[in-house]
Amino acid sequence: MFSRRLQRDGSREFLLGLVTRYVWSRGAVRHALSILKSNLRSINVDVDKELISIVMNSVKHLMLNFNLQGSLLMLKQLAT
Repeated sequence: MFSRRLQRDGSREFLLGLVTRYVWSRGAVRHALSILKSNLRSINVDVDKELISIVMNSVKHLMLNFNLQGSLLMLKQLAT
């Protein structure tokens, strides 16, 4: 089903759209994480680096999981 959709819609344009969305979402995740990191450091200079690392990894995991679920849902919708 997925390959039929690629052939029907034009594989080049379709794949370019997927890659663009993936790159944008990665950029958005990085931007959000950098804002979070700078905000954590500005709250208290003495914040433990290990705590920052734990929070950053947790947020990264949640956001990547969210992006993955959204991508899978999008692919599922495109396949039908």
